[in-house]
Amino acid sequence: MKCAATIALVVVLCAGRAGAQQKPQDVHRLADESFRQAQAAFTRGDYAAAAAAFEQAARVAPHPSAWLNAAEAWELAGQPVRAAEDCDEVLSMTDLEERYSAEAKRRLARLEPKLARLEIRGASPATSRIDGGAELALPARRRLVPGRHVLTIVDGPASAPRRIDVDLAPGESRSVDAAGAPPPDQPRAVARPLASPAAPPPPPPPRSDPSGPAIPVGSWIAFGVAGVSAGIAGVFGAMTVSAYNDFNDAPSQESNDDFHRDKLVTNVCVGVAATAAAVGVIVALTAGRPRGGAAARISSTWPASAFVRF
Repeated sequence: MKCAATIALVVVLCAGRAGAQQKPQDVHRLADESFRQAQAAFTRGDYAAAAAAFEQAARVAPHPSAWLNAAEAWELAGQPVRAAEDCDEVLSMTDLEERYSAEAKRRLARLEPKLARLEIRGASPATSRIDGGAELALPARRRLVPGRHVLTIVDGPASAPRRIDVDLAPGESRSVDAAGAPPPDQPRAVARPLASPAAPPPPPPPRSDPSGPAIPVGSWIAFGVAGVSAGIAGVFGAMTVSAYNDFNDAPSQESNDDFHRDKLVTNVCVGVAATAAAVGVIVALTAGRPRGGAAARISSTWPASAFVRF
């Protein structure tokens, strides 16, 4: 899947370079093509490729829905930092409709407890890299996944790099002074929080658990109806046999009526039990699946109906 995501990203980026040389009337066509590629990747479960294509569509023809779709795909791909950054892109847009702003804020509220924030204090010409990534001018603020991160500080062109190790907890905000980084020949120290962070809120409940969802209440109700019906069918089945024997021993209209009545009730209860059991199984098997599949959250046209469907 990583290979597929890389290929799709290259194709999308190449399309973006070509779009820069095209006439303005071709911009919408290029954005629409990127959007269709993103939808196709999302449908087949290649969420990283889908996110990259949605981002490309948003850069070619800016639209908040494309950024929100990209955020959804990055979250499903297990990259909450990039999902949060795409929500930031939505909130940075001018003349933003309230529905888009509210949705971006809602998603950020869900993502923030899973992330940490790091502020690196300092001033030019000092720069920093986080985990060997892109060079950042100071001061800088970044969201990061919880865990240990390595900051590389460079005070200037002729300075040797210095290092700070930072351990971040979920939901934590940390500020680090670049001037406090030890020189290269000194032992490295782990940066400590300036203040004890508040306990992070509990994580939101998962939208689905493909490894083993719990049996829903509807299934238990259906199984209960099936059990009660089966019990009644057993009782009336015994009464049917008894009525049949009575009719054979001493035929009468009364014993004949009892036999047919008990037989009818038995058959009805057996049918109800079988139907309820089948309903319970179907409800259990379909529980937790998104209505219409995961792709139902992705809009189908661009950009006239590009609002993400919730």
